[in-house]
Amino acid sequence: MGHPAVERKAGTLPALPGPVSSPLAKGGKRGVWLRARIGSCVLALLSAVVLSGCAAPGTLDIIKLGNKRIRTSGPLMQNVRVDECYHWLDDDGRLCVAMRAFKPSLRGKEYEVEYLLSLVLEEPPAGSARFYQVNRRTLRARRDAGYTHTRSASLMGVVGIWDYADGSLEGRLRITTLQQSYLVLTGWRSVAQLLLVGEFTSRLDREKGEAILARTEEGAVAREAAPKKPIRGAKTPVQSP
Repeated sequence: MGHPAVERKAGTLPALPGPVSSPLAKGGKRGVWLRARIGSCVLALLSAVVLSGCAAPGTLDIIKLGNKRIRTSGPLMQNVRVDECYHWLDDDGRLCVAMRAFKPSLRGKEYEVEYLLSLVLEEPPAGSARFYQVNRRTLRARRDAGYTHTRSASLMGVVGIWDYADGSLEGRLRITTLQQSYLVLTGWRSVAQLLLVGEFTSRLDREKGEAILARTEEGAVAREAAPKKPIRGAKTPVQSP
């Protein structure tokens, strides 16, 4: 005879727990919104994997220069993992490179981060490699993170390009830039000097590259003008969150 604690009446089964409640299982606007956010973020992540071939086509390390202050906590440099990188020749025969990094967020658009960078160089390498001296027209960059924005323009530096063949190229850069930051309450302020160091592998795609380049030149940083102080001007961000 079994132990009384485990005896059960014939033909009966233990009670099963009721359905588990979750925000995704619930109806209503919140459940729909969460499913939409998750779906869009999954698609963005899958697209990044496909575009990068399971490996980032580039990385950038961004270091804030200056000898008056130093951060007492947190990272001393910012690392950017590039998701897309393209190159092409413009109508003047100049070699152009554009790259984009994007971090989606389930918490909403105000928590997403996008980084864009473009390079306009001289003619492509005639041989296996070429080094380009950087001037004020070479680089434009911007970063949008919710309600904060930054934009940058090059000062000096060097870009190296090699393996320019079969629709792809490899490169490295070391560029000093001026960066300006935007805050909702203060507008465009806080000019800082940065050092960008990185490497990249790009593929040939003029259409996608020019779309990124155009966004890096929005506002007061258009290359056509190339003013002496290229990041002064607009009082509001080019892209509102």
